[in-house]
Amino acid sequence: MVIAFYGNAQTIYSSHIPYGKVRCFSLPNVAEATWYMHNDTSGELHFYDLIRKVNIDVNVSINPNEKPVYKGTSDLFYEAVIDLSKNNILKLQIKEKSNSEPVEFIMPLTSSDKAVPFDYLYFKAERYIYYDGEDGRDSSSLVVEHVYPVPAANTNKEDSLRFVNAICSMNEVLTIDVKYPDDIIKNIDIAYIQEYTSVYESGEVEADSYTSNWEVFDDIHIVFQKNGLMGIVSSEYSYLGGAHGYYGSSNYVYDFESQKFLTLDDVFTNNYKIELEKAINRQLRIDIGLKSNELLEDNGFFAEYIEITPNFILSESGITFHYNVYEIACYAAGSFDVTIPYSEIKSVIRKNGPIDRMAQ
Repeated sequence: MVIAFYGNAQTIYSSHIPYGKVRCFSLPNVAEATWYMHNDTSGELHFYDLIRKVNIDVNVSINPNEKPVYKGTSDLFYEAVIDLSKNNILKLQIKEKSNSEPVEFIMPLTSSDKAVPFDYLYFKAERYIYYDGEDGRDSSSLVVEHVYPVPAANTNKEDSLRFVNAICSMNEVLTIDVKYPDDIIKNIDIAYIQEYTSVYESGEVEADSYTSNWEVFDDIHIVFQKNGLMGIVSSEYSYLGGAHGYYGSSNYVYDFESQKFLTLDDVFTNNYKIELEKAINRQLRIDIGLKSNELLEDNGFFAEYIEITPNFILSESGITFHYNVYEIACYAAGSFDVTIPYSEIKSVIRKNGPIDRMAQ
Protein backbone atom coordinates (compact mmCIF):
# COMPACT_ATOMS: atom_id res chain seq x y z
CA MET A 1 0.00 0.00 0.00
CA VAL A 2 1.38 3.41 -0.95
CA ILE A 3 0.43 6.32 1.31
CA ALA A 4 1.02 10.06 1.39
CA PHE A 5 2.42 11.69 4.52
CA TYR A 6 0.97 14.71 6.29
CA GLY A 7 0.21 15.82 9.82
CA ASN A 8 2.37 16.08 12.95
CA ALA A 9 5.93 14.98 13.63
CA GLN A 10 7.80 14.18 16.83
CA THR A 11 11.47 13.66 17.76
CA ILE A 12 12.53 11.68 20.84
CA TYR A 13 16.11 11.82 22.13
CA SER A 14 17.97 9.41 24.42
CA SER A 15 21.54 10.21 25.43
CA HIS A 16 24.55 9.36 27.61
CA ILE A 17 23.46 5.75 28.15
CA PRO A 18 26.36 3.51 29.37
CA TYR A 19 27.38 1.07 26.64
CA GLY A 20 30.54 -0.63 27.92
CA LYS A 21 33.99 0.28 29.18
CA VAL A 22 37.63 -0.31 28.28
CA ARG A 23 40.59 -0.47 30.65
CA CYS A 24 44.27 -1.06 29.84
CA PHE A 25 46.76 -2.88 32.09
CA SER A 26 50.50 -3.35 31.69
CA LEU A 27 53.54 -5.01 33.17
CA PRO A 28 56.58 -3.25 31.67
CA ASN A 29 58.65 -5.43 29.31
CA VAL A 30 56.46 -8.45 30.15
CA ALA A 31 52.84 -8.09 28.99
CA GLU A 32 49.97 -5.76 28.11
CA ALA A 33 46.25 -6.38 28.37
CA THR A 34 43.06 -4.56 27.40
CA TRP A 35 39.76 -5.41 29.07
CA TYR A 36 36.63 -4.73 27.02
CA MET A 37 33.41 -4.94 29.02
CA HIS A 38 30.84 -4.83 26.25
CA ASN A 39 27.80 -4.87 28.53
CA ASP A 40 26.59 -6.45 31.77
CA THR A 41 26.79 -9.99 30.38
CA SER A 42 29.88 -10.23 28.16
CA GLY A 43 33.51 -9.16 28.07
CA GLU A 44 36.75 -9.74 26.22
CA LEU A 45 40.40 -9.61 27.25
CA HIS A 46 43.09 -8.87 24.68
CA PHE A 47 46.43 -10.03 26.09
CA TYR A 48 49.81 -9.47 24.44
CA ASP A 49 52.90 -11.33 25.64
CA LEU A 50 55.78 -8.92 25.00
CA ILE A 51 58.40 -11.64 25.48
CA ARG A 52 56.97 -14.30 23.19
CA LYS A 53 55.24 -11.77 20.85
CA VAL A 54 51.95 -13.66 21.14
CA ASN A 55 48.38 -12.27 21.05
CA ILE A 56 45.65 -13.95 23.08
CA ASP A 57 41.94 -13.05 23.01
CA VAL A 58 39.62 -14.43 25.70
CA ASN A 59 35.84 -14.02 25.54
CA VAL A 60 33.88 -14.47 28.77
CA SER A 61 30.34 -14.44 30.05
CA ILE A 62 29.56 -12.12 32.96
CA ASN A 63 27.12 -12.57 35.82
CA PRO A 64 26.57 -9.04 37.18
CA ASN A 65 25.51 -10.47 40.55
CA GLU A 66 28.82 -12.28 41.17
CA LYS A 67 32.37 -11.10 41.85
CA PRO A 68 34.27 -9.93 38.72
CA VAL A 69 36.25 -13.15 38.29
CA TYR A 70 35.81 -14.77 34.88
CA LYS A 71 36.99 -17.98 33.20
CA GLY A 72 37.63 -18.37 29.50
CA THR A 73 39.55 -20.44 26.95
CA SER A 74 41.55 -19.85 23.79
CA ASP A 75 43.04 -21.85 20.94
CA LEU A 76 46.45 -21.25 22.54
CA PHE A 77 45.76 -22.52 26.06
CA TYR A 78 43.43 -24.57 28.23
CA GLU A 79 42.05 -21.94 30.61
CA ALA A 80 42.40 -18.31 31.68
CA VAL A 81 41.10 -16.80 34.92
CA ILE A 82 40.53 -13.04 34.74
CA ASP A 83 40.29 -11.49 38.19
CA LEU A 84 39.21 -7.83 38.33
CA SER A 85 38.01 -7.85 41.93
CA LYS A 86 40.68 -5.36 43.06
CA ASN A 87 40.44 -1.77 41.86
CA ASN A 88 42.91 -0.90 39.10
CA ILE A 89 44.55 -4.35 39.17
CA LEU A 90 44.22 -7.22 36.70
CA LYS A 91 45.17 -10.64 38.04
CA LEU A 92 45.46 -13.11 35.19
CA GLN A 93 46.16 -16.84 35.47
CA ILE A 94 46.83 -18.87 32.33
CA LYS A 95 47.02 -22.68 32.11
CA GLU A 96 48.42 -23.86 28.79
CA LYS A 97 47.28 -27.46 29.40
CA SER A 98 44.80 -29.07 31.78
CA ASN A 99 47.58 -30.58 33.93
CA SER A 100 50.06 -27.66 33.77
CA GLU A 101 50.79 -25.18 36.53
CA PRO A 102 49.16 -21.79 35.94
CA VAL A 103 51.29 -18.80 34.97
CA GLU A 104 50.20 -15.70 36.87
CA PHE A 105 50.40 -12.04 35.86
CA ILE A 106 49.52 -9.21 38.24
CA MET A 107 49.12 -6.10 36.11
CA PRO A 108 48.30 -2.58 37.33
CA LEU A 109 46.12 -0.19 35.38
CA THR A 110 48.17 1.63 32.74
CA SER A 111 48.64 5.31 33.59
CA SER A 112 46.35 7.62 31.63
CA ASP A 113 49.28 9.43 29.98
CA LYS A 114 50.00 6.15 28.16
CA ALA A 115 46.46 4.74 27.72
CA VAL A 116 43.36 6.71 28.65
CA PRO A 117 40.66 4.60 30.36
CA PHE A 118 37.35 5.23 28.62
CA ASP A 119 33.68 4.32 28.50
CA TYR A 120 31.33 3.98 25.57
CA LEU A 121 28.09 6.00 25.59
CA TYR A 122 24.96 5.36 23.53
CA PHE A 123 22.82 8.08 21.95
CA LYS A 124 19.60 7.82 19.99
CA ALA A 125 17.31 10.15 18.05
CA GLU A 126 13.91 8.93 16.81
CA ARG A 127 11.93 11.03 14.35
CA TYR A 128 8.30 9.97 13.88
CA ILE A 129 6.06 11.32 11.17
CA TYR A 130 2.38 10.59 11.65
CA TYR A 131 -0.21 10.10 8.95
CA ASP A 132 -3.71 8.77 8.43
CA GLY A 133 -3.62 5.54 6.48
CA GLU A 134 -6.40 3.31 5.25
CA ASP A 135 -6.40 1.41 8.56
CA GLY A 136 -6.25 4.49 10.79
CA ARG A 137 -3.49 6.64 12.28
CA ASP A 138 0.02 5.31 11.66
CA SER A 139 3.61 6.54 11.63
CA SER A 140 6.94 6.18 9.88
CA SER A 141 10.27 6.71 11.59
CA LEU A 142 13.90 7.69 11.26
CA VAL A 143 16.16 6.16 13.94
CA VAL A 144 19.71 7.49 14.33
CA GLU A 145 21.95 5.66 16.83
CA HIS A 146 25.46 6.52 17.98
CA VAL A 147 28.14 4.83 20.10
CA TYR A 148 31.06 7.08 21.09
CA PRO A 149 34.00 6.69 23.50
CA VAL A 150 34.54 9.23 26.29
CA PRO A 151 37.33 9.41 28.91
CA ALA A 152 36.46 7.60 32.13
CA ALA A 153 35.51 9.62 35.18
CA ASN A 154 38.47 10.86 37.24
CA THR A 155 40.84 10.87 34.25
CA ASN A 156 42.98 13.99 34.51
CA LYS A 157 42.08 16.90 32.26
CA GLU A 158 45.25 16.90 30.17
CA ASP A 159 44.97 13.25 29.18
CA SER A 160 41.22 13.54 28.59
CA LEU A 161 41.80 16.44 26.20
CA ARG A 162 44.49 14.51 24.31
CA PHE A 163 42.10 11.61 23.87
CA VAL A 164 39.18 13.75 22.72
CA ASN A 165 41.29 15.91 20.39
CA ALA A 166 42.58 12.79 18.65
CA ILE A 167 39.04 11.62 17.90
CA CYS A 168 37.84 15.07 16.89
CA SER A 169 40.71 15.31 14.39
CA MET A 170 38.65 13.05 12.11
CA ASN A 171 36.25 15.96 11.58
CA GLU A 172 37.89 18.99 10.00
CA VAL A 173 34.81 21.24 10.24
CA LEU A 174 34.46 21.27 14.03
CA THR A 175 34.69 24.60 15.84
CA ILE A 176 37.27 25.11 18.56
CA ASP A 177 34.68 25.21 21.35
CA VAL A 178 32.91 21.99 20.36
CA LYS A 179 31.42 19.91 23.16
CA TYR A 180 32.38 16.29 22.61
CA PRO A 181 30.56 14.11 21.73
CA ASP A 182 27.25 15.96 22.07
CA ASP A 183 27.80 18.61 19.39
CA ILE A 184 29.07 16.10 16.83
CA ILE A 185 26.05 13.86 17.39
CA LYS A 186 23.67 16.80 17.35
CA ASN A 187 24.95 17.95 13.95
CA ILE A 188 24.56 14.45 12.50
CA ASP A 189 21.03 14.11 13.92
CA ILE A 190 19.93 17.50 12.59
CA ALA A 191 21.18 16.74 9.08
CA TYR A 192 19.34 13.42 8.88
CA ILE A 193 16.16 14.76 10.51
CA GLN A 194 16.01 17.69 8.09
CA GLU A 195 16.52 15.40 5.11
CA TYR A 196 13.95 12.87 6.31
CA THR A 197 11.38 15.53 7.11
CA SER A 198 11.81 17.32 3.79
CA VAL A 199 11.38 14.08 1.87
CA TYR A 200 8.33 12.64 3.61
CA GLU A 201 6.53 15.14 5.83
CA SER A 202 6.23 17.65 2.99
CA GLY A 203 4.32 15.11 0.96
CA GLU A 204 6.85 15.52 -1.84
CA VAL A 205 7.47 11.77 -1.88
CA GLU A 206 5.01 9.00 -1.28
CA ALA A 207 6.25 6.11 0.82
CA ASP A 208 5.36 2.59 1.76
CA SER A 209 5.67 0.90 5.13
CA TYR A 210 9.16 -0.45 4.31
CA THR A 211 11.21 2.15 2.46
CA SER A 212 9.97 5.07 4.58
CA ASN A 213 11.53 3.71 7.78
CA TRP A 214 15.13 4.95 7.78
CA GLU A 215 17.94 3.69 10.02
CA VAL A 216 21.38 5.13 10.73
CA PHE A 217 24.04 3.67 13.04
CA ASP A 218 27.18 5.71 13.75
CA ASP A 219 30.00 4.18 15.81
CA ILE A 220 33.51 5.21 16.86
CA HIS A 221 35.56 2.35 18.26
CA ILE A 222 39.03 2.52 19.83
CA VAL A 223 40.95 -0.64 18.92
CA PHE A 224 44.26 0.07 20.67
CA GLN A 225 46.35 2.57 22.62
CA LYS A 226 50.06 1.81 22.60
CA ASN A 227 53.33 3.74 22.86
CA GLY A 228 51.80 7.05 21.84
CA LEU A 229 49.63 5.57 19.08
CA MET A 230 45.85 5.10 19.07
CA GLY A 231 43.82 3.07 16.59
CA ILE A 232 40.34 4.35 15.75
CA VAL A 233 37.64 2.75 13.58
CA SER A 234 34.72 4.94 12.52
CA SER A 235 31.81 2.87 11.16
CA GLU A 236 28.39 3.67 9.79
CA TYR A 237 25.36 1.76 8.57
CA SER A 238 22.50 3.58 6.90
CA TYR A 239 19.26 2.61 5.24
CA LEU A 240 17.69 5.63 3.55
CA GLY A 241 15.10 3.86 1.46
CA GLY A 242 15.74 1.79 -1.65
CA ALA A 243 16.73 -1.82 -2.17
CA HIS A 244 19.29 -2.11 0.63
CA GLY A 245 21.34 -0.20 3.15
CA TYR A 246 24.95 0.91 2.96
CA TYR A 247 27.73 0.23 5.44
CA GLY A 248 31.34 1.31 5.62
CA SER A 249 34.18 2.11 7.96
CA SER A 250 37.29 4.27 8.03
CA ASN A 251 40.43 3.32 9.96
CA TYR A 252 42.80 5.79 11.58
CA VAL A 253 46.04 5.59 13.54
CA TYR A 254 46.64 8.75 15.55
CA ASP A 255 50.18 9.64 16.64
CA PHE A 256 50.19 11.68 19.85
CA GLU A 257 53.83 12.66 19.29
CA SER A 258 53.21 14.35 15.92
CA GLN A 259 49.55 15.11 16.77
CA LYS A 260 48.26 13.81 13.44
CA PHE A 261 46.87 10.74 11.73
CA LEU A 262 49.51 8.51 10.18
CA THR A 263 49.72 8.00 6.43
CA LEU A 264 51.39 5.10 4.67
CA ASP A 265 54.36 7.39 4.02
CA ASP A 266 54.85 7.66 7.78
CA VAL A 267 54.82 3.89 8.22
CA PHE A 268 56.82 2.65 5.25
CA THR A 269 59.91 3.62 3.30
CA ASN A 270 59.98 4.95 -0.25
CA ASN A 271 58.80 2.70 -3.08
CA TYR A 272 56.61 0.64 -0.73
CA LYS A 273 53.57 0.68 -3.04
CA ILE A 274 54.59 -2.19 -5.33
CA GLU A 275 55.67 -4.42 -2.44
CA LEU A 276 52.49 -3.83 -0.44
CA GLU A 277 50.21 -4.35 -3.44
CA LYS A 278 51.88 -7.66 -4.20
CA ALA A 279 51.28 -8.73 -0.60
CA ILE A 280 47.66 -7.51 -0.65
CA ASN A 281 46.81 -9.35 -3.86
CA ARG A 282 48.53 -12.51 -2.68
CA GLN A 283 46.78 -12.49 0.71
CA LEU A 284 43.36 -11.61 -0.72
CA ARG A 285 43.43 -14.61 -3.04
CA ILE A 286 44.35 -16.83 -0.08
CA ASP A 287 41.58 -15.35 2.07
CA ILE A 288 38.83 -15.98 -0.49
CA GLY A 289 40.20 -19.39 -1.50
CA LEU A 290 41.09 -18.68 -5.13
CA LYS A 291 43.21 -21.17 -7.02
CA SER A 292 46.13 -19.98 -9.16
CA ASN A 293 44.13 -20.37 -12.37
CA GLU A 294 41.02 -18.53 -11.09
CA LEU A 295 40.34 -14.84 -11.72
CA LEU A 296 39.19 -12.16 -9.29
CA GLU A 297 36.97 -10.69 -12.02
CA ASP A 298 35.06 -13.98 -12.18
CA ASN A 299 34.32 -13.71 -8.46
CA GLY A 300 32.61 -10.33 -8.20
CA PHE A 301 35.70 -8.08 -8.28
CA PHE A 302 35.93 -5.05 -10.54
CA ALA A 303 39.57 -5.57 -11.54
CA GLU A 304 42.13 -8.35 -11.59
CA TYR A 305 44.68 -6.34 -9.63
CA ILE A 306 43.79 -4.64 -6.34
CA GLU A 307 45.48 -1.33 -5.62
CA ILE A 308 46.58 -0.22 -2.16
CA THR A 309 44.15 1.76 0.00
CA PRO A 310 44.99 4.46 2.59
CA ASN A 311 42.30 2.92 4.82
CA PHE A 312 44.47 0.90 7.22
CA ILE A 313 44.92 -0.03 10.88
CA LEU A 314 47.93 -1.43 12.73
CA SER A 315 48.24 -4.26 15.26
CA GLU A 316 51.17 -5.81 17.10
CA SER A 317 51.70 -8.39 14.34
CA GLY A 318 50.40 -6.95 11.07
CA ILE A 319 48.75 -4.18 9.08
CA THR A 320 45.13 -4.51 7.92
CA PHE A 321 43.84 -2.78 4.80
CA HIS A 322 40.08 -2.24 4.68
CA TYR A 323 38.09 -2.07 1.45
CA ASN A 324 34.48 -0.92 1.81
CA VAL A 325 31.59 -2.19 -0.31
CA TYR A 326 31.76 -1.09 -3.96
CA GLU A 327 35.46 -0.17 -3.71
CA ILE A 328 36.89 -3.32 -5.24
CA ALA A 329 33.87 -5.60 -5.66
CA CYS A 330 30.10 -5.63 -6.06
CA TYR A 331 27.78 -5.03 -3.10
CA ALA A 332 26.95 -8.72 -2.77
CA ALA A 333 30.63 -9.54 -2.26
CA GLY A 334 30.72 -7.27 0.80
CA SER A 335 33.69 -5.47 2.35
CA PHE A 336 37.17 -6.92 2.74
CA ASP A 337 39.88 -6.80 5.39
CA VAL A 338 43.27 -7.91 4.15
CA THR A 339 45.86 -8.41 6.90
CA ILE A 340 49.55 -8.56 6.00
CA PRO A 341 51.97 -9.88 8.67
CA TYR A 342 54.93 -7.56 9.22
CA SER A 343 57.23 -10.53 8.66
CA GLU A 344 56.22 -10.55 4.97
CA ILE A 345 56.98 -6.87 4.30
CA LYS A 346 60.13 -6.29 6.36
CA SER A 347 61.97 -4.68 3.45
CA VAL A 348 59.68 -1.63 3.32
CA ILE A 349 58.98 -1.04 7.03
CA ARG A 350 60.39 2.28 8.22
CA LYS A 351 63.05 1.74 10.89
CA ASN A 352 62.20 3.15 14.31
CA GLY A 353 58.78 4.01 12.93
CA PRO A 354 55.21 3.30 14.08
CA ILE A 355 55.42 -0.45 13.46
CA ASP A 356 58.45 -0.75 15.74
CA ARG A 357 56.48 1.15 18.40
CA MET A 358 53.57 -1.30 18.02
CA ALA A 359 55.87 -4.30 18.47
CA GLN A 360 57.67 -2.98 21.56
